[in-house]
Amino acid sequence: MDTQNPQQLPNCSYQYHNNGIHEYVLRDGSRAAFDDFATLMAQVEATDTNQGVLTQLLDMRQGTPPLTYAYNMMRQYIEQLEVRRTVRLAILHDAARDIELVNSLVDLLQVKGTVQFFTDRQKAMAWLLDVTV
Repeated sequence: MDTQNPQQLPNCSYQYHNNGIHEYVLRDGSRAAFDDFATLMAQVEATDTNQGVLTQLLDMRQGTPPLTYAYNMMRQYIEQLEVRRTVRLAILHDAARDIELVNSLVDLLQVKGTVQFFTDRQKAMAWLLDVTV
């Protein structure tokens, strides 16, 4: 798969794929990893000129960040946005026990768009690219 503009921060990496998917990979479940993710996501949202749906893949298989911390940070981020973009977000995970709570927090954030959880990267990518879903 062709990619453009890979970026690395100490605890999170970012890659834009030519198919329109913005991919973030947390290297662990630390606050620092989530901070790096938030930094990269803000850069993408500030520079992405596409006015359509923002298609993103968040890989948390190396660890789930502290959920209260992640929720509070995302809530503050969303509140400061002038325009809330519609997102299509696939979250990759390994820890099934955390997904119920993560899903509840996503619901509380009232994300504009669709969020799905996956354990398989290929299925997540296929879902992101399937415009009929």
